[in-house]
Amino acid sequence: MITQHINVPQVAPHWHNPAVPPALENVILKLLAKDPARRYQSAREAAAALEAVRATLGAGAVAVPAGTVPGMAAEKLAGRELVERLGRSPLVGREADLTRLNELIDRAITGQGSVVLLSGPLGIGKTRLIEEAATYARLRGVTVIAGNAYESAPPYEPFARALRDLARGVDSETLAARVGEFAPELVGLIPELARQLPRIGERIGGSAEDRKGRLFAGVAHFLGAMAAQNPLLVVLDDMHFADAATVELLQHVARRSAAERVLLIVAYRLDDIPTTPAGRAFGQVIHALGREPFCTSLGLRPLTGEQVVDLLRLMANHPQRPVRFGRRIYEVTEGNPYFIEEVIKGLFEQGTLYIKDAQWTTDFDQIRDYSLLEVPTSVQGAVETRLQTLGEDSRAALTSAAAVGRQFSFEVLLAVTGADEAALLERVEEAMRAQLIREVRGAEEDVYAFAQPMLRHVLYEAIPRRRRRLLHRQVGEALERLYGGRPEAYLEALAWHFAEAEDAEKTLKYARLAARKAAAVFAYDDAARFLEQARAAAEELDRPQEQLELLEDLADLRFVGDTRERTLRAYEDAVQFWKSLPGGTNADGARLYRKLGEIGTRWGAHNPKTREHITEGLRLLEGAPQHPEAVKLLIARAFDLFRFRPEAESDYRAAEESAQEAYRLAEAAGSLADMSGALDALASLHMTTCEFSRALDATQKRVPIVEALNDPQERTDLARMLSWSHEYLCEFGEALKYASQSHALATRYGRFRESLVAMEHSARQNLLWDRWEEAERWCALYLETSGRLGVEHGTSARGVGAIRATVTAFRGDPERARALETETEGFAVGHPGNAWLVHYLRVFVALACGDDERARTALEEGLGLANMPWMRLRFFSHAMRFAWQAEDWRYVDTLGQDALDLARRSGARLDLALACRAVGAARRVRGQAEEAEALLTEAEALLRTLDCRFELGRTLRELALLRRAQGRPGDAGLLLEEALTCFETLRAQPDIERTRALM
Repeated sequence: MITQHINVPQVAPHWHNPAVPPALENVILKLLAKDPARRYQSAREAAAALEAVRATLGAGAVAVPAGTVPGMAAEKLAGRELVERLGRSPLVGREADLTRLNELIDRAITGQGSVVLLSGPLGIGKTRLIEEAATYARLRGVTVIAGNAYESAPPYEPFARALRDLARGVDSETLAARVGEFAPELVGLIPELARQLPRIGERIGGSAEDRKGRLFAGVAHFLGAMAAQNPLLVVLDDMHFADAATVELLQHVARRSAAERVLLIVAYRLDDIPTTPAGRAFGQVIHALGREPFCTSLGLRPLTGEQVVDLLRLMANHPQRPVRFGRRIYEVTEGNPYFIEEVIKGLFEQGTLYIKDAQWTTDFDQIRDYSLLEVPTSVQGAVETRLQTLGEDSRAALTSAAAVGRQFSFEVLLAVTGADEAALLERVEEAMRAQLIREVRGAEEDVYAFAQPMLRHVLYEAIPRRRRRLLHRQVGEALERLYGGRPEAYLEALAWHFAEAEDAEKTLKYARLAARKAAAVFAYDDAARFLEQARAAAEELDRPQEQLELLEDLADLRFVGDTRERTLRAYEDAVQFWKSLPGGTNADGARLYRKLGEIGTRWGAHNPKTREHITEGLRLLEGAPQHPEAVKLLIARAFDLFRFRPEAESDYRAAEESAQEAYRLAEAAGSLADMSGALDALASLHMTTCEFSRALDATQKRVPIVEALNDPQERTDLARMLSWSHEYLCEFGEALKYASQSHALATRYGRFRESLVAMEHSARQNLLWDRWEEAERWCALYLETSGRLGVEHGTSARGVGAIRATVTAFRGDPERARALETETEGFAVGHPGNAWLVHYLRVFVALACGDDERARTALEEGLGLANMPWMRLRFFSHAMRFAWQAEDWRYVDTLGQDALDLARRSGARLDLALACRAVGAARRVRGQAEEAEALLTEAEALLRTLDCRFELGRTLRELALLRRAQGRPGDAGLLLEEALTCFETLRAQPDIERTRALM
């Protein structure tokens, strides 16, 4: 009953009792109005209206003649009367589904959020079921918000519409508190919020990925903050139409819902998921969500024959089950509730079905043979039967509305039809009374939607092609007239309508603007689609230069938000088109070749043609060596000659020469950005070759340049490079200072992933420096930040897992350590060139756990991948740790001298200390006391200087064994006492026990 009151137009009282006078009927209808603003605003106002009615009746009421009571004669229904009498069909066959939804609503109220994937074909009753659940939710005090996807909708439209509803009516200060720091991002998504918020901060910069992460975090935060005050039911309908960006946001929000007082219902038609990239992404997301414990999948099936009979009995309010009639309806409709409802309405419209003696009846009831009953054989036919009852003007208005889209505003329809406002309003209201369209909330205008997609489909498909083009042109021009001064909200619609109208000029204009808009909110698939549309229009207009620009724009877009393969293909397409242009300039070609080369140098993802592309770009600019593109190409070449390349494929000298030449040219041209880029290439090269002091020098040379640039990305990157340089030189205090600075800058500028990287660096540096509590604090901050923002960085996540596991193992809980390591093993480490990192971290944890066999296996695999100097340094150190701990001296024999030499040359003092300890221990065991003494005392001195207490304690313990062998038990005892203090300070229980055992 409550659902009927909320969703179904009220039935005029005279249909229940013809004796009700019109004046009284008007009062009753106003009292029952669904919109509170249209009801009487006070009891006094209602009483005055009733008093006026009573005065009218007293003056001369007309008695109703006997025999006119409804049901005494056959009554045929059609049009408005039909819809009002039938109302909304009851819910049948969905009891279990509704019970489950109500249970999930109750759980959400208690803080156990979840997601429901509600699937089923067109007309199966998804919306009807949701309405019943929403009614229950409202009665339980839950806030209900909804949005739906539709073709040609702006990116994120389902969420934007739902969030508009959520924000509506909230006072400005409360709203500001709920959106928190994410106000700029949410205003970018929903501009209307700007009028509600008392203040809006500056939108934080950062990489595209970081800014997208901040937008997603803002949506999830707002929902969570509002749900904390009042539980939420969020309904997203027709999500099979969702664009790729909406799908990505859906995945983010869905995974956060389980921790909030939110029930998220995602309704879609499984069979209608398109084969587009967005459709495939949606399919993958619902498949992944369906496997999560917080997700419930409900698939609605057609009603059975018995359920159809039950439905018809309830609709007809009949005392008996109409079995034969129900079977006939089931044969035709196959149990589709919407089809059933349309067939019944169609039968009433035709006069085949009518009401007699207050019951439904047909002329076939006497012979009980319904096989001859003419029933539409498709839902399209049933819909067409309904539409035929509309007046010619009303159907014409709906046809124009169908050209506008699934949703349309009254203002646009008025502009398209050119009708008188009052006359058009009457036609719209007629369609609403017939339940063909319904009113939905618009941001600032009256908006309507077709009650079912099939209604629009039937109307739209009936429009002849030429007429359809004209209608789309009229819609596009109407949008221009109405919103030309602020077209941003309608760019997608303008591009679509003018494309359908085959107006290439305006398609080009609006598709380019729509692409920029989509890219600004990280809807890259939508942006690419609009760029393709614009390029096709430019081709039709024979504008090759614009085609080249659009192809390059598309490739740039792919670079930011797509796969390496598709990016390569996009740039290669642009190059091929440039080659075909008679007037193509060398500068254009060089720029495209440089971007092709940067896919390898910036992504670290090479293809066989990377060097060829860079070389060709430089060849095109041979006559202009100081051209800005030439400098950028030299920087790209420098990176290409070493980055992510095995040493055998690298040319370190040529890379250095190229970077230095780029710096010289950039300095001559006064290009600070390119000067910084060239120095970055030099520093990265020196890190690769383990020349850490030179890397620090090149990085410090960037400092005044970056200060002058004052670019957020440059500043963050510089702090990170300074931190790395000091870390590799084992200057941990300085390294941590710059890591903290990098974290602060990345956080300030909204570069979330870089912020996570900086946290992992801080944790790792504290681990190496034996500040375990600080390492754990940074790990905890990483996990809290990542969880709060819903942002992850695979490589850093693996690192944090290994750090937590290592500290836990050092403190004596190897089982817990293995569990912590396992938690992050599913995270990818990015480029294949990072595969070594997996083995490096495994060795670290295995050694801490005392699992020598696992450490040996991972070490062998890692050494096989260590094909660059700095990788070898890392694994040589692990090999020395392993040799000392397992007392397996084979690695000392094969790698010991190389480890010592590389560590000394690089300036990596911790690595040198570990190598000295391992080789010294091997010399002690083999009776080479003099060499052992020199190496172990060198390790001790280095570790005291570095203040690495854990490794110092282990080295002191090794020295104590040497002192005993030298016959100096007193000195050995003092060394063990100091070692024990080191371990007790760190609570390193296994080493405490080992040390005490030697005392």
